[in-house]
Amino acid sequence: MTRLLLVISLLFTLTACDSSEERAEEHFRNAMSLLEAGDPDRALIELRNVLKLNTSHTEARRLYADTVIERGQLEEGLAQYLRLAEQTPEDGPANRIVTQMLLANGDYEGAALYATKAKAALPDDPNVNAMNAAITYQLAVQGKDAKGIHDALEQAKAVLQADPDQFYARQTVMADLIENGAWTALLDQADAGLAIDQQSLPLHRARLMALERLGDLSGIETSLQTMTQLFPEEESLGVKLVNWYTRQGRTDDAEAWLAKQVGQFPDARQTLITYIRGTRGIAPALTALDEALNAQPMPEDVAQDRLTFAAMRAALRYENGERDQAINELRTLIEDAPESESKDRARMALATILDDQDQHEEAQSLVSATLTHDPSQVEALRLQASWMIAADETGDAILLLRKALDQAPDNAQVLATLSQAYEREGSRDLMSDVLMRAVEAANYEPSLTLRMVNVLKAQGQLHAAEELTIDALRRQNTDLALIGTLAEIHIAMEDWGRVTQDIQRLRSLDAPAATSLANELEGQQLALRRKTAELMQFVEANLGSDSNGTAMVVRSLILNDQINEATDFARKAYDANPEDPVAIFLYATTLGHQKQDAEAIALFRKLVTNDPTQRDSWMAIYNLLQRDGQMDQGLAVLDEALTHLPDDAGLLWIRASHMQTSGDIDQAIVLYEDLYQKNSDAEMIANNLASLLSTARTDENSLNRAYIIARRLQNSSIPAYQDTYGWIAYRRGELTDAVAHLESAASALSFDPTVQYHAGMAYIASNQPEKARKVLLQAADLLAQAPEAMPDLANMVNDALGGLAVPEQASAGN
Repeated sequence: MTRLLLVISLLFTLTACDSSEERAEEHFRNAMSLLEAGDPDRALIELRNVLKLNTSHTEARRLYADTVIERGQLEEGLAQYLRLAEQTPEDGPANRIVTQMLLANGDYEGAALYATKAKAALPDDPNVNAMNAAITYQLAVQGKDAKGIHDALEQAKAVLQADPDQFYARQTVMADLIENGAWTALLDQADAGLAIDQQSLPLHRARLMALERLGDLSGIETSLQTMTQLFPEEESLGVKLVNWYTRQGRTDDAEAWLAKQVGQFPDARQTLITYIRGTRGIAPALTALDEALNAQPMPEDVAQDRLTFAAMRAALRYENGERDQAINELRTLIEDAPESESKDRARMALATILDDQDQHEEAQSLVSATLTHDPSQVEALRLQASWMIAADETGDAILLLRKALDQAPDNAQVLATLSQAYEREGSRDLMSDVLMRAVEAANYEPSLTLRMVNVLKAQGQLHAAEELTIDALRRQNTDLALIGTLAEIHIAMEDWGRVTQDIQRLRSLDAPAATSLANELEGQQLALRRKTAELMQFVEANLGSDSNGTAMVVRSLILNDQINEATDFARKAYDANPEDPVAIFLYATTLGHQKQDAEAIALFRKLVTNDPTQRDSWMAIYNLLQRDGQMDQGLAVLDEALTHLPDDAGLLWIRASHMQTSGDIDQAIVLYEDLYQKNSDAEMIANNLASLLSTARTDENSLNRAYIIARRLQNSSIPAYQDTYGWIAYRRGELTDAVAHLESAASALSFDPTVQYHAGMAYIASNQPEKARKVLLQAADLLAQAPEAMPDLANMVNDALGGLAVPEQASAGN
């Protein structure tokens, strides 16, 4: 009976298998019929049914993969071919396609395995041999394997000689020519390839590279024009052509080319207007917009989206200083418009302006309305995320920005905002990477480029900062901010020859602003090189009695510790023009350096009496009173200054520091909190607030808030920031981080007993008693020598040292 049941069971199983295979074949036939009928959607459904019923149906899997690849679903196609290659390792065509797709992704190591299998199955296939050569070459280059490079190159040349149509073989030969700077040969190879395949964008790019290196200006222009015609969907080519015209000083040609694109592409006129704004200014851009908006008949692209162009015009008016008119114009446009994508863009233009004007409530209302209409609107997501970053809600901000990047992966402003989120979190590497992506996406736009340059400078990477600035100048070769920054980098590098070149470059522009910057840099370099005599000659010859020249000389003399000479020079300028605010300020400053405080304060008082908004003069008075130990009088001056400048961040900062120094910690925290709310990007404010929250308060909420504020300070090279973050890490029990930061801070701030104490406590917690003893003893010595009493800190240091002594004594007793 048991044997009978087993036989019956096997029969049913076989019947079921036959049935599933038959059904799979029926689905497969249906899929082929549907594909022939031009219905790939339903065909894919049938092919999925095949693979559900029979996972080993190789032809169905191959057809499915080919179909999704043809529809642009490359990842899905690759996944299916990978499975096919695993199921049938001897399948040459499958391994060949996997190799080709991995090569296209730049995954040479992954491609190598499948290329070997493809070659074993298809030893005479020229495409397989070309790909093998390409993979071997790239891996040899990565491994610096000279013999491997030579052998791969010879293989590629042999394939190419036998079959000139093999792209990967030609690409390998060209890669080696690029590596060796053989630009004429590269041009010949690219031309030979293009004679076979005129539609190959990589070959056109290689040809353009060769022409650029050879300096063939006519060839570059012709090549770029050809590429923009052949590949109109590649927006970067049009950008490259326009930038090339601009670098050559041919802005009219660039503008003419952009004008030809109007009507052919949706955003072409907006791009043209933006270019005119950047090269010729706001007024010509407004004129071009007015002409388009008032034309009879109105151009089709403008008529179809008049709201966008009207909003663009209002934004330009705002930029032109017509702020109230622009805001009212945008409000009217939005109020009268039905819900649409254009209305969303107009709302965002207004929201950005209102945010700039600190009218946050209305700006947030506009963003909310936009996201209600379109939850994926890129600029609304970006602006919302920027507010979250300011509120330290970086996790939520990053999620929003990733959502925005799903819609616009190369949006420079979204990338720049994402970099701010990473910076706020303390993820410095991610911040740098994303900001560089933003710079590239914006085609090295000056303001974004300078942000990245400042990051590199802060990291001490002056050569990288220099290269980046030069890259940007190749695209905007007259931008004063970029040239000035390049000169500052060269000054920091003490490369005086290049500083001179930068100054000459500015003078060659023959523009008042450029000349003024050149003079400033000239004076700066002479002062830094301690060439005071030459500086005085330069000032006399070029600036005469200009107050900037006087300031240059005075700064230089002070820098050289020539205080008497500086005072004499400033006095002469003051005597010549006793009502000139700059002359008064300079003379008062030199008197302060000579400890003639009463006379200095009187002159600074004269300045603030004439103009109570002279913030620097108020601060100078405060500093002089502080130096003389007149704390109450200094505080009174601060309060007086704040009656005239109630929102001045510098004065509020000093008042908070004063409260901190005088021991009124709660009031200092209140002031820092207010400053932080107004400008949470300022690292100094963040550092001081986080430091006070973590040192003066012991509750968990204050510590958590301190950590959120101070995250951006981790791995900073600034000792004070290292101390703040390290102490917070110590209090959170993150001892590895704490020791790393506090050890560095204690080394740099060896004169600060608080920092030595912090490092000592971290060493104790991480079981490093000898290191702890050393820094705690140093703290005790500093406190003993300190003119100001710090009894609380002294007691804490003594307690920590006492705690270290107990285990040692116990050990001796044993």
